[in-house]
Amino acid sequence: MATPLQFSTPALERRVSAAQNMFQRVLVNWAGDVLELRRREWLVPRWEPAPMSVDRQDDWGDEPMKHAA
Repeated sequence: MATPLQFSTPALERRVSAAQNMFQRVLVNWAGDVLELRRREWLVPRWEPAPMSVDRQDDWGDEPMKHAA
């Protein structure tokens, strides 16, 4: 019969502790990023049209391709 696994070894406890510390660091950084995005009002994406520096392609004054050929 197999022996049961021992989950209370010091090495396992160190690994769990290290994983918890890494998670806490990531969580703190993520929360800081969210707060900074909220401060800059960038939390909700919004669409802004690009400035038109050239003629628009959707200008209906242009002749359609089927008539140009």
